[in-house]
Amino acid sequence: MNTIINVWNNFCKSIKIGQKNNQKEISFEKSTMTEILSLLGWSRFKENVIEQKRMDVSNTEVIADFVLLDPVSKRDEIIIELKRPNHIQTKGDVSQLWSYMKQSFAPYGLYIGEKIQIYYNKLDRNNPSLINTIEYSENNREGAFLFSLLNADTFNEDKWKNYCEDSLKLMKSVEYWTSDKGKAELFQFILERAGLSPDFTDRLRSILSISVQKNGPSYKKENIEQSDVVQEETEDRTMNGFDSKSKHDYVIDGQHYHTAKDYALAIVKSLIKDEPQLKYEQIKQTFPKSFSWGPVFLTWNELIAKKKSVRSRYFTDVPLRDSNGVNFVVSNQWTHEYVGEMRKALDKRKEVQEKEANTDVKAKAPRRKTSYSIDGERLTTAASFGYYFVSRYLKEHPQAKISEVQSYLPLYLWGFKTIVTKEEWEKEYKDLSHKRYYNTPISDSEGNEYIVSNQWDKNSIANMSNVLSQLGWKLETKDDSKGF
Repeated sequence: MNTIINVWNNFCKSIKIGQKNNQKEISFEKSTMTEILSLLGWSRFKENVIEQKRMDVSNTEVIADFVLLDPVSKRDEIIIELKRPNHIQTKGDVSQLWSYMKQSFAPYGLYIGEKIQIYYNKLDRNNPSLINTIEYSENNREGAFLFSLLNADTFNEDKWKNYCEDSLKLMKSVEYWTSDKGKAELFQFILERAGLSPDFTDRLRSILSISVQKNGPSYKKENIEQSDVVQEETEDRTMNGFDSKSKHDYVIDGQHYHTAKDYALAIVKSLIKDEPQLKYEQIKQTFPKSFSWGPVFLTWNELIAKKKSVRSRYFTDVPLRDSNGVNFVVSNQWTHEYVGEMRKALDKRKEVQEKEANTDVKAKAPRRKTSYSIDGERLTTAASFGYYFVSRYLKEHPQAKISEVQSYLPLYLWGFKTIVTKEEWEKEYKDLSHKRYYNTPISDSEGNEYIVSNQWDKNSIANMSNVLSQLGWKLETKDDSKGF
């Protein structure tokens, strides 16, 4: 029977062997880590772990080695950054793990290489906090306790949070008692217990020397400068509200916001400000109802019925109110990808209202619509550009892989990937994308099926002019109001 301590000890033995043989990271991942996670109850077959998860950080696609999922909500819970056993940690390794955690809103992270480090992504802090450093030694109680927390069958988010919160309190206490002020308080305590006056302080100091210092790697202070951290950037795309010239700069109603969650809240407030007569259900219907982490909105009554861990994922300190006095809250679990959908929904509503307000004026104006053709072949709509591009490229280059096609296209359009695998679409996008993709898959030279975005417009097509010229394809645009 594999008890937790046995699993930990076997892991330590594997690490020692890996260090002796200078084991490579890929081998460490495929053999040791996959086996240990399996023994702890994490496997692809149980659908509670994702290996090699692709993420978009600062407009660059990166890969997280392992992502452990919450057993109930299936949200990203623990990010594991893996290095070979003989690796020597750099500041970049830590900042990379931080960026993964912040991008996915995962509350916990593990660095596993020449040592184990536990990080806690507390939302009210700029960066995740180092909670503990554990060395590879058999029968190490802290290592065994970590593995007990990692046991998938008994996984409990409250236990993880309590462990991290208590660790922060411990480290804060250690910092105090090792300071000059803390040591002075210890002398004062001794004097009071002995019943002596403060006049004996100097005499006590001459007799007794108090040395309080931090021992072991658990309390090693990490001096990682902010400039070393990989900063998330707003994606450079042609979307209202995104300032492509600035990092972390979202703009609405003339105000700038530097986080996706604050921007999402500002979007909802903007709607209420412009249309104070709206009821809660009308506000909900304006925006997508939910994303992968759960509902975008909850009424206050719905919120208080939820567990504490769920309530923490909403702006509980900023409740909003509709025209009927219904109090509700907005989710704070946002990424660049999803907040773009919120902004687009708001802009769409405003566009519809403007059209309704100017119906008479627009009825008198000539209808203008741009048509596109490539090498004389007319596209059905601007939205079909991506599907046409991918289909034609694969037809002209029958040995090409989809990655080659993707290199010519932007990674995202309106917050959604331009190309996704059919499996990824069915699992993550089909129910959430609100018809953002063509349902008909396209196969590459290896027989893999892919789904293509239909979110192309005149701006994104115009940005492809250099690519089309490079491929020798001639793009023509015409104003249909003047005849094609």
